[in-house]
Amino acid sequence: MNTMKRIQLLAITLLTLNTAVHATVIYSEDFNASTEVLNFSDSLGVYSSELSTKYNLSLPDTGIAPSMIELPTLTGNDFVITSLFIPLEGTGKGTLGFAAFGNDDSISASYYEAYVQFNLVNATDLNISGVYLKEVGGDAKTIASNTSAITESTGTEFLFTLTGNYDINGDLSLSFNVNGGATNTTISGIDTSPLTGSYYGYRATKSAGPTKADMDNFLVTIPEPSSIVLVAISGLVLLLCRTRQRRR
Repeated sequence: MNTMKRIQLLAITLLTLNTAVHATVIYSEDFNASTEVLNFSDSLGVYSSELSTKYNLSLPDTGIAPSMIELPTLTGNDFVITSLFIPLEGTGKGTLGFAAFGNDDSISASYYEAYVQFNLVNATDLNISGVYLKEVGGDAKTIASNTSAITESTGTEFLFTLTGNYDINGDLSLSFNVNGGATNTTISGIDTSPLTGSYYGYRATKSAGPTKADMDNFLVTIPEPSSIVLVAISGLVLLLCRTRQRRR
Protein backbone atom coordinates (compact mmCIF):
# COMPACT_ATOMS: atom_id res chain seq x y z
CA MET A 1 0.00 0.00 0.00
CA ASN A 2 1.48 3.36 -1.04
CA THR A 3 1.75 6.39 1.24
CA MET A 4 -1.20 8.23 -0.32
CA LYS A 5 -3.55 5.30 0.17
CA ARG A 6 -2.39 4.96 3.79
CA ILE A 7 -3.17 8.63 4.41
CA GLN A 8 -6.61 8.31 2.84
CA LEU A 9 -7.33 5.20 4.92
CA LEU A 10 -6.31 7.13 8.06
CA ALA A 11 -8.74 9.94 7.23
CA ILE A 12 -11.60 7.52 6.64
CA THR A 13 -10.78 5.69 9.89
CA LEU A 14 -10.84 8.95 11.84
CA LEU A 15 -14.22 9.86 10.39
CA THR A 16 -15.55 6.41 11.30
CA LEU A 17 -14.24 6.76 14.85
CA ASN A 18 -15.97 10.11 15.12
CA THR A 19 -19.38 8.50 14.62
CA ALA A 20 -18.70 6.29 17.64
CA VAL A 21 -17.92 9.20 19.97
CA HIS A 22 -20.85 9.97 22.24
CA ALA A 23 -21.87 13.32 23.62
CA THR A 24 -22.02 13.93 27.36
CA VAL A 25 -25.62 13.79 28.59
CA ILE A 26 -26.31 16.71 30.93
CA TYR A 27 -30.01 16.04 31.44
CA SER A 28 -32.50 13.51 30.12
CA GLU A 29 -36.21 13.09 30.83
CA ASP A 30 -38.60 10.71 29.05
CA PHE A 31 -41.58 11.26 31.40
CA ASN A 32 -42.23 7.53 31.71
CA ALA A 33 -42.72 7.25 35.48
CA SER A 34 -46.12 8.46 36.64
CA THR A 35 -44.91 8.80 40.25
CA GLU A 36 -41.78 10.74 39.34
CA VAL A 37 -41.23 14.20 40.77
CA LEU A 38 -40.38 16.40 37.81
CA ASN A 39 -37.65 19.01 37.88
CA PHE A 40 -39.59 21.30 35.59
CA SER A 41 -40.95 24.37 37.30
CA ASP A 42 -44.29 25.09 35.63
CA SER A 43 -47.38 24.14 37.61
CA LEU A 44 -49.39 24.01 34.36
CA GLY A 45 -47.38 21.01 33.21
CA VAL A 46 -48.83 17.61 34.19
CA TYR A 47 -48.56 14.03 33.02
CA SER A 48 -51.00 13.36 30.23
CA SER A 49 -53.50 10.52 30.33
CA GLU A 50 -51.64 8.70 27.56
CA LEU A 51 -50.14 6.02 29.82
CA SER A 52 -48.38 8.82 31.72
CA THR A 53 -45.56 8.90 29.20
CA LYS A 54 -45.67 12.51 28.08
CA TYR A 55 -45.56 15.97 29.62
CA ASN A 56 -48.81 17.80 28.93
CA LEU A 57 -48.93 21.58 28.98
CA SER A 58 -52.13 23.61 28.96
CA LEU A 59 -51.23 26.85 27.27
CA PRO A 60 -52.11 29.99 29.28
CA ASP A 61 -54.56 32.67 28.13
CA THR A 62 -51.89 35.38 28.29
CA GLY A 63 -48.16 35.58 28.75
CA ILE A 64 -45.52 32.86 28.50
CA ALA A 65 -45.72 29.54 30.35
CA PRO A 66 -42.13 28.58 31.12
CA SER A 67 -41.24 25.13 32.39
CA MET A 68 -37.59 25.29 33.35
CA ILE A 69 -34.74 23.40 34.99
CA GLU A 70 -31.39 24.74 36.19
CA LEU A 71 -28.35 23.31 34.40
CA PRO A 72 -25.35 25.40 35.53
CA THR A 73 -22.79 23.05 33.94
CA LEU A 74 -24.20 23.76 30.47
CA THR A 75 -23.53 27.51 30.34
CA GLY A 76 -20.37 28.34 28.40
CA ASN A 77 -20.25 24.95 26.65
CA ASP A 78 -21.35 23.88 23.20
CA PHE A 79 -24.73 22.16 23.54
CA VAL A 80 -27.59 20.35 21.83
CA ILE A 81 -31.16 20.38 23.21
CA THR A 82 -33.81 18.12 21.67
CA SER A 83 -37.43 17.28 22.44
CA LEU A 84 -40.59 16.00 20.81
CA PHE A 85 -43.53 18.41 20.57
CA ILE A 86 -47.07 17.25 19.76
CA PRO A 87 -49.79 19.94 19.36
CA LEU A 88 -53.08 18.39 20.48
CA GLU A 89 -56.78 19.12 20.39
CA GLY A 90 -58.12 22.63 20.34
CA THR A 91 -58.94 25.48 18.00
CA GLY A 92 -56.42 27.96 19.28
CA LYS A 93 -53.35 29.86 18.24
CA GLY A 94 -50.08 29.82 20.11
CA THR A 95 -46.38 29.00 20.20
CA LEU A 96 -44.31 26.04 21.39
CA GLY A 97 -40.58 25.70 21.83
CA PHE A 98 -37.51 26.07 24.02
CA ALA A 99 -36.22 28.69 26.42
CA ALA A 100 -32.49 28.77 27.11
CA PHE A 101 -30.01 30.73 29.21
CA GLY A 102 -32.80 32.07 31.44
CA ASN A 103 -31.95 34.00 34.60
CA ASP A 104 -34.42 32.05 36.77
CA ASP A 105 -37.16 29.43 36.48
CA SER A 106 -39.74 32.07 35.58
CA ILE A 107 -37.46 33.55 32.87
CA SER A 108 -38.33 37.01 34.16
CA ALA A 109 -35.43 38.74 32.39
CA SER A 110 -33.10 37.75 29.54
CA TYR A 111 -33.26 34.42 27.70
CA TYR A 112 -33.24 32.90 24.22
CA GLU A 113 -36.46 31.48 22.81
CA ALA A 114 -36.65 29.05 19.91
CA TYR A 115 -40.22 28.30 18.93
CA VAL A 116 -42.87 27.51 16.34
CA GLN A 117 -45.93 29.71 15.85
CA PHE A 118 -49.02 27.66 15.04
CA ASN A 119 -52.77 27.78 14.53
CA LEU A 120 -55.00 24.78 15.21
CA VAL A 121 -57.41 25.47 12.36
CA ASN A 122 -59.83 22.66 13.22
CA ALA A 123 -59.83 19.18 14.71
CA THR A 124 -57.50 17.83 12.02
CA ASP A 125 -55.46 20.70 10.56
CA LEU A 126 -52.49 22.46 12.10
CA ASN A 127 -51.08 25.54 10.36
CA ILE A 128 -47.44 26.44 11.10
CA SER A 129 -46.95 30.11 10.33
CA GLY A 130 -43.38 30.72 11.48
CA VAL A 131 -40.21 29.41 13.11
CA TYR A 132 -38.32 31.89 15.30
CA LEU A 133 -35.07 32.26 17.23
CA LYS A 134 -35.05 35.36 19.44
CA GLU A 135 -33.28 37.00 22.35
CA VAL A 136 -35.70 38.36 24.96
CA GLY A 137 -34.24 41.08 27.16
CA GLY A 138 -30.54 41.73 26.67
CA ASP A 139 -30.19 42.84 23.05
CA ALA A 140 -33.91 42.12 22.46
CA LYS A 141 -33.53 40.99 18.87
CA THR A 142 -34.70 38.41 16.38
CA ILE A 143 -31.66 36.24 15.65
CA ALA A 144 -33.32 34.29 12.84
CA SER A 145 -36.78 33.49 11.48
CA ASN A 146 -38.65 31.68 8.72
CA THR A 147 -42.26 32.74 8.09
CA SER A 148 -43.13 30.23 5.37
CA ALA A 149 -46.52 28.68 6.10
CA ILE A 150 -47.26 24.95 5.97
CA THR A 151 -50.24 22.82 6.99
CA GLU A 152 -49.75 19.65 9.03
CA SER A 153 -52.12 17.25 10.78
CA THR A 154 -53.07 17.85 14.40
CA GLY A 155 -51.16 15.39 16.57
CA THR A 156 -48.08 15.33 14.31
CA GLU A 157 -44.88 14.69 16.28
CA PHE A 158 -42.21 17.32 15.72
CA LEU A 159 -38.59 16.95 16.78
CA PHE A 160 -37.17 20.31 17.88
CA THR A 161 -33.38 20.69 18.05
CA LEU A 162 -31.57 23.74 19.42
CA THR A 163 -27.79 23.75 18.92
CA GLY A 164 -25.24 26.21 20.28
CA ASN A 165 -21.54 26.48 19.41
CA TYR A 166 -18.98 29.01 20.69
CA ASP A 167 -16.15 30.24 18.48
CA ILE A 168 -12.67 31.33 19.58
CA ASN A 169 -13.94 34.89 20.11
CA GLY A 170 -16.70 33.76 22.44
CA ASP A 171 -19.49 34.44 19.93
CA LEU A 172 -22.40 31.98 20.13
CA SER A 173 -23.80 30.42 16.95
CA LEU A 174 -27.36 29.19 17.43
CA SER A 175 -29.30 26.85 15.16
CA PHE A 176 -32.91 25.72 15.52
CA ASN A 177 -34.39 22.82 13.51
CA VAL A 178 -38.04 21.73 13.36
CA ASN A 179 -38.62 18.32 11.78
CA GLY A 180 -41.93 16.47 11.50
CA GLY A 181 -44.58 15.63 8.90
CA ALA A 182 -43.74 17.63 5.77
CA THR A 183 -41.80 20.21 7.79
CA ASN A 184 -38.00 20.29 7.99
CA THR A 185 -36.93 23.86 8.69
CA THR A 186 -33.62 25.14 10.06
CA ILE A 187 -32.85 28.73 11.05
CA SER A 188 -29.58 30.01 12.48
CA GLY A 189 -27.72 33.12 13.59
CA ILE A 190 -24.91 34.47 15.77
CA ASP A 191 -24.97 36.40 19.04
CA THR A 192 -21.75 38.33 19.66
CA SER A 193 -22.72 39.07 23.29
CA PRO A 194 -24.13 35.73 24.51
CA LEU A 195 -26.40 35.39 27.51
CA THR A 196 -25.08 33.54 30.56
CA GLY A 197 -28.17 32.33 32.46
CA SER A 198 -28.39 28.72 33.64
CA TYR A 199 -32.09 27.83 33.19
CA TYR A 200 -33.31 25.76 30.24
CA GLY A 201 -36.57 24.12 29.26
CA TYR A 202 -39.93 24.63 27.58
CA ARG A 203 -41.88 27.79 26.81
CA ALA A 204 -45.37 28.14 25.39
CA THR A 205 -47.98 30.82 24.72
CA LYS A 206 -51.60 30.97 23.60
CA SER A 207 -53.28 33.87 21.85
CA ALA A 208 -56.75 32.39 21.31
CA GLY A 209 -58.87 29.31 21.95
CA PRO A 210 -58.36 26.17 24.06
CA THR A 211 -55.01 24.62 23.23
CA LYS A 212 -52.90 21.82 24.70
CA ALA A 213 -49.64 20.17 23.68
CA ASP A 214 -47.54 17.20 24.72
CA MET A 215 -43.78 17.29 25.13
CA ASP A 216 -41.58 14.21 25.39
CA ASN A 217 -37.96 12.99 25.46
CA PHE A 218 -36.25 16.17 26.64
CA LEU A 219 -32.49 15.71 26.17
CA VAL A 220 -29.56 18.07 26.77
CA THR A 221 -26.05 17.08 25.68
CA ILE A 222 -22.58 18.57 25.32
CA PRO A 223 -20.59 17.36 22.25
CA GLU A 224 -17.33 15.66 23.17
CA PRO A 225 -14.23 17.77 22.34
CA SER A 226 -12.63 14.63 20.91
CA SER A 227 -15.39 14.48 18.32
CA ILE A 228 -14.54 17.98 17.10
CA VAL A 229 -10.82 17.14 17.01
CA LEU A 230 -11.40 13.99 14.96
CA VAL A 231 -13.49 15.89 12.43
CA ALA A 232 -10.88 18.60 12.11
CA ILE A 233 -7.96 16.18 11.71
CA SER A 234 -9.73 13.92 9.25
CA GLY A 235 -10.88 16.91 7.20
CA LEU A 236 -7.34 18.29 7.09
CA VAL A 237 -5.92 14.92 6.00
CA LEU A 238 -8.45 14.59 3.18
CA LEU A 239 -7.72 18.15 2.05
CA LEU A 240 -3.98 17.38 1.91
CA CYS A 241 -4.73 14.25 -0.10
CA ARG A 242 -6.79 16.17 -2.66
CA THR A 243 -4.17 18.95 -2.90
CA ARG A 244 -1.42 16.45 -3.56
CA GLN A 245 -3.50 14.64 -6.20
CA ARG A 246 -4.18 17.93 -8.04
CA ARG A 247 -0.46 18.70 -8.16
CA ARG A 248 0.10 15.40 -9.92
